[in-house]
Amino acid sequence: MRTDEAQVRPLLPGSPSCLVLVTSRRDLALEGAHTLVLDAMDDVEGGDLFTRLVGGDRVAAEPDAAADVVRLCGGLPLAIRIAAARLHRRPQWQTAHLAERLSQERLRLAELRVGDLDVRASFAVSYEDLEPGEAALFRRLGVVPAAEFDARLADALVGGGTEDAVLVLEALADAHLIEAATPGRYRIHDLLRLFAGECLEGEEGTEEVSRARDTVARWYAEMVPAAVDAGIAGRRDDTARDGPFPDPQTALAWLDAEWEAAVVVVEYAATADDADVVDDLLALREFLYLRENFDAVERLSRHFYETAPRHGRARTASLAAINLGSVARMREDTDAALDWYDIGARMAEEAEAHTATVLALTNLLEFHRHRGDEAAARQVATRLERLIEKVRGTGYAAMAANTLAVFQSYSWQTVKWLRRAYDLATEENHPAEAAKAAYRLGALAGAMGRREEARRQWALAVEQARRDVVPTESRLHHKIATQCMEFGWYDEARTHLDAARTLHRQLGDHRLEATELIELARAHAMGRRFEDAYRLLDDALALTRELGDPYLEGWSLLVRAKCEELQGRPRRAEAHARDAYHLLRTVDQDFAKLAQEMRFRARKAKQQTPRRQDGQKRRRKKRR
Repeated sequence: MRTDEAQVRPLLPGSPSCLVLVTSRRDLALEGAHTLVLDAMDDVEGGDLFTRLVGGDRVAAEPDAAADVVRLCGGLPLAIRIAAARLHRRPQWQTAHLAERLSQERLRLAELRVGDLDVRASFAVSYEDLEPGEAALFRRLGVVPAAEFDARLADALVGGGTEDAVLVLEALADAHLIEAATPGRYRIHDLLRLFAGECLEGEEGTEEVSRARDTVARWYAEMVPAAVDAGIAGRRDDTARDGPFPDPQTALAWLDAEWEAAVVVVEYAATADDADVVDDLLALREFLYLRENFDAVERLSRHFYETAPRHGRARTASLAAINLGSVARMREDTDAALDWYDIGARMAEEAEAHTATVLALTNLLEFHRHRGDEAAARQVATRLERLIEKVRGTGYAAMAANTLAVFQSYSWQTVKWLRRAYDLATEENHPAEAAKAAYRLGALAGAMGRREEARRQWALAVEQARRDVVPTESRLHHKIATQCMEFGWYDEARTHLDAARTLHRQLGDHRLEATELIELARAHAMGRRFEDAYRLLDDALALTRELGDPYLEGWSLLVRAKCEELQGRPRRAEAHARDAYHLLRTVDQDFAKLAQEMRFRARKAKQQTPRRQDGQKRRRKKRR
């Protein structure tokens, strides 16, 4: 029976000298009442309760297993009491044995029962008190892939209007079967999610469970690409603004909250061989690479590598192997990277998946070239060149030509391949590869001192990049600026860095915005425009401290030290270089080494400069 306010009011005293304690599964609207919501226990509180119930010696003997039991109970006091009681009744059991039994999701609720204590029965009291519509949605929450979920997913599960779904979710929150996390997002306890899944299967059958899971997969297949388009790609048309995410910041926040759930959905879809859903959800990799979440990329890629061959998807398996090679390369595990790239190339060639073969061979060629293995690189280049005509029209021909251009021994050969890459890219409507080819042609022209030709090629590159997604253009501006700095063309460098900074701000990527601020300050300093450099460095330092990024903060201080060094102020240069070193030594050894070298230079210059000369001009001006 549902507890309501009418049952409680007759029990309330009329005198302020008396108190009544009321416990309820639902929130009660009682005037003048103080409401205390009891959350689940945290790990420390749950561990203390478990230790008191089973004894300190038993916990001390298996501390990790005890922590696992508390975690699998989700901090629910009733569940922890039952788990402890089961161990007390089974003195021959090790705690690890119970933890292993609880780790099996389908059996967990059955394990959490002893005597008249039963987690499932406790949940059933609240569940049976729900209205039919509330119960239907609650059951479907058993298939959501993570504890926290979007209200729009609940809407998709019941097939109604979002406002209706939110009303039902609020009713479930009032019943404490779920809780409100942030506006538009809710959270369900793991044990309640398992209970909801049992109710769905028991009352509506396995077909309805499969149907609900497919609904979840299709919803994520729509939302993930939309979030990537809005948050990372920065599409230039109105499709992103008309979609579920009004701006890049909202899209990236959603991806930060949902990526773990999306990974689970991808694995489910791959196991079920739902090719359309898998292909749509592969956009998630862009976000994972952006966040440098290589563990998640590896997890996904290994899953594809193992499951795809069972469904005859050799190309997918080869692409997974290539991704595993890239992850290994990011981690500087060169042997593993080479093995995975070789596996990916072999699988793609055997499946006659020419585009995947091109992708594998371009990675292999760049890998061998980076290692200085010219013989191996030449063999790969020969294989890659043979594929160009086979993949023409797919966008991969231009990719192959761009990669082959970098491998050439003579500049005229490089120019020939880059021009071919540009022509292929425009023919294939692949603006990113066209921009890459034009950028490299500009860099070659600049290295030869042909400044106007470099400008012309870079203008073509920017024009092509603007036809692609925003990050293509922002990265291009940064690369052009880097080349300009090397050539001493500081005015052009400042122009391109400012453009990159504007684009990063548009995308809401404040880390890259800070990066461009620091580089822009360096360009001003090298052009001896120190006031502008200091102003930009102040902005960069404020932003990096707000982000809590010691690498960028150290880098900004290093550039400030360079400004002082260029102006002949060794004491100030040494102080900034010292601060930069302390920030960088644990996060970037190369930059830390640069900071140390600058400290030594400044110290040496300081020894050669009497203290009275550091500020000598200012004192002379005072005398006058």
